[in-house]
Amino acid sequence: MRPQTISIDLPIKFVNLPQHLVVKQISASNVKVQLSGKGSDFLRLLLHKPIYQLDLAMMRPGLNRIKLAPDELSIATPVLLKSTTPEYVEVLIDKLESKPVSVVVPYRPDTQKGFYITDITVLDTPILYGPEEDIPFIRQVVTESLLVSEFTPTEIIRKLKIISPKADYFKVIPESVTIRATLETEDTRLFVDVPINIILPIQHKVRLEPKTVQIAVRGPKSWIQKLQINDIKVQINLSKFTIGEYQEPAEIILPKGIFLVRCEPQIFNIKIY
Repeated sequence: MRPQTISIDLPIKFVNLPQHLVVKQISASNVKVQLSGKGSDFLRLLLHKPIYQLDLAMMRPGLNRIKLAPDELSIATPVLLKSTTPEYVEVLIDKLESKPVSVVVPYRPDTQKGFYITDITVLDTPILYGPEEDIPFIRQVVTESLLVSEFTPTEIIRKLKIISPKADYFKVIPESVTIRATLETEDTRLFVDVPINIILPIQHKVRLEPKTVQIAVRGPKSWIQKLQINDIKVQINLSKFTIGEYQEPAEIILPKGIFLVRCEPQIFNIKIY
C-alpha cells in the first residue's frame, strides 16, 4: 500500500528554557506539518495529537531565529515528517527579572444594605516575574473584586486571586493573597450654610440667591463623623454665560466614598451684570 500524506497544525511547546530567561514573543504559536505514513498510523496520531517541542536550551537574550527540525516532533508512530510551515520561527528572549509589587483590591460598597468597606490591608507581598525590559513598568497588580454578601462582623479576612498582567510572559507568585477588610455601618449628616464658589466671566459681576446651600450626605460612619464643611465643594460655573438672568443647578464635589443624599435648593437664581 502506498503511503498517504496529510497536513495538520500542531502547537509549539517550549522546552529546556534556562531559568534566568523568559520568552517575550514568538513569530508563530503553531506549526503546520506534512506527514507521510499509513492510514492506521494516522488514526493513532490523531487520537494522540503530538506537540512540536521547541528546544530553547541554547537561547540568548535578543531575537533568535530557529529552524524547525524534524526531531523536535514527539511522534510515537512510524509516521515520517516531510515538511514544516514555517521552516523557521523567530523567538524574542529577555532576561527574567523579579520584584515585589503592591496589590489593589477593587470593591464596591453595598449602599442598599447600609454598610461600607473602609479599609483594606493586604497581608501578603506577591512577587512579579517578567522580562527585564518590561518589569519596571508594572508597579501593582489587581485582585478579583471583594464581594461581601451580608454585614455581620466588623472585620473580614478573605483570600483573593490575583489577576495577572495581560501579557503571557508575566507571572505572579503567590497567585492569591490574603486581605483583611474593615466594615462599617452607614451614617448620614446635614451641613447647613455651605458656601458656593462662583466661576464668573471676566469683568462681570453676579447676584446669587440663595448664597449658601444645605447638603445632606451619607457614607461610612467614621468618615461621616470626621467630615468637615470645607471637605464639601459646591460650585456653579458661569464662565461661558453672558449678561442676563438664569436658573442653574450647582455642582457638588464630595470626597471619595461619601455620597450625596440631597441638595437644597436644587436650582439657584442668578443674575450676571
